[in-house]
Amino acid sequence: MKRIIIFLVFLCSSYFNYAGHAKSGVITYKCIGPNMYEATLTFYRDCNGVNPGNTFSMALEADNFADNLLLQIVSIEDVTNYISSFSSACGNGSGSFGVEKHTFKGTFTLPPNSGVIKLSIRRCCRTLSTNTFSTFNSFAYSLFLKTVFNSDLSVCNNAPNFENELDLIVGQTMFTSLSLAATDPDGDTLTYELSPPLDNDGVEVQFIPPNSYLNPLTGVSPANIDLNTGLLSFSATNLQAAPIGILIKEYRDNIEIARYYLEHYINSVPLGFDEPAYIGADSSQALDLDITMTQAGASVVETDGKSLELTAGDSFCFTLDFNDDEGGNISTTSNASEILIGATYTTVNNGTNNLTAELCWTPTNADTGIHHVTFSAYDEGSSQIILRRDYIYSITVNENTFGVDNFERQNIKVYPNPVINSVFVSGLEESAEYYLYTIEGKLLKKGTVINNESIPIREITSEVLFIKLITKNQTEFKKLIKNQT
Repeated sequence: MKRIIIFLVFLCSSYFNYAGHAKSGVITYKCIGPNMYEATLTFYRDCNGVNPGNTFSMALEADNFADNLLLQIVSIEDVTNYISSFSSACGNGSGSFGVEKHTFKGTFTLPPNSGVIKLSIRRCCRTLSTNTFSTFNSFAYSLFLKTVFNSDLSVCNNAPNFENELDLIVGQTMFTSLSLAATDPDGDTLTYELSPPLDNDGVEVQFIPPNSYLNPLTGVSPANIDLNTGLLSFSATNLQAAPIGILIKEYRDNIEIARYYLEHYINSVPLGFDEPAYIGADSSQALDLDITMTQAGASVVETDGKSLELTAGDSFCFTLDFNDDEGGNISTTSNASEILIGATYTTVNNGTNNLTAELCWTPTNADTGIHHVTFSAYDEGSSQIILRRDYIYSITVNENTFGVDNFERQNIKVYPNPVINSVFVSGLEESAEYYLYTIEGKLLKKGTVINNESIPIREITSEVLFIKLITKNQTEFKKLIKNQT
């Protein structure tokens, strides 16, 4: 065992030590008021390269204007997926390599009728740890990221939130499945596809054949991304360090309103002596969840082992057994509480080899549609790194045509979200009763609101809220993020 770990450290000391620093990232935004937005750049860097500094220049372009937005650093986090007994190269650490996540933010206001907005950054230079490009000159390729949204079609839109990191060390030859754990605050539909990594707008980086943006990693199982869930799966057979370009399209009422061009970075290193945690009995593929249904209403139908369908107002509970055939300790996270409003996700013995989890949910008609929930398993076994494998379970909620929510729906919007002092309600054709709850279901405030009227919530300290709006024809649930000032 010691011989294997020493070999891995030696390999990584020569494999990751380069002067370039840009690895991967994504640009997102959130609406903070009428025509007002906060932009966020999540930037991943190689800790053996240069520091990106405390500011970042972002290009802001539209048909009727162009500007540069100076983003400010708000946080720096070491996200190297090492076990706790190993040190990374970040923050003057003693390790051979490491990855930091730098988060930058800035606000901007759009002129009326701005139409299509493009946010973009270009940063030289990409990390030279990459060995799938046709050149290894650190100044040959820059990292170019962009996000495009239609401000007229999507008034006060919010970009998706990404719960999982966009940089990961994985085991060579091991089957890996990764999820971005994307959650759209407005409930819009997202699709996913592989996309070329960019050196500049419209300028693709060049790969060494047989690698390409559609085949970024050489392996027994080529890289593949699910169009609807975004689950990225592959098995890299060589020592590889490569960015994977991903294009996410956002749809509202079947109309495309935004595109997000992001990059995910993968480092494949030799392990050969540990398998990540998995759910169920099939550790070679580990895509089918072997769940145990503990409660199922009359309408609940399990379709293919990794999805179910039910009618609004009905309920279900199921347990998931996480296993490691080599006895490693396993922990888990999930975006279930963000995806499924009112759901409960609980774990027992988290961080042990006897981990179980339970998901329970009773959807309403406001939840009609398809919901993709991510479960992430982390295995701190005998290797130097924490191995991660992600799973996606899809839940389809059908409208209950006999329930209390069977109404002709109004286009009700609650904004801004996230909110600081007051939240506004628009799209009401009549007055509505409102109820504000904590994520645990505790009632904080109630009252009556009319169209375009604000609801003061400055005094509320909870960071996650749910607002319930009731008119004579409709009931709406919305999730709110409360920023504290």
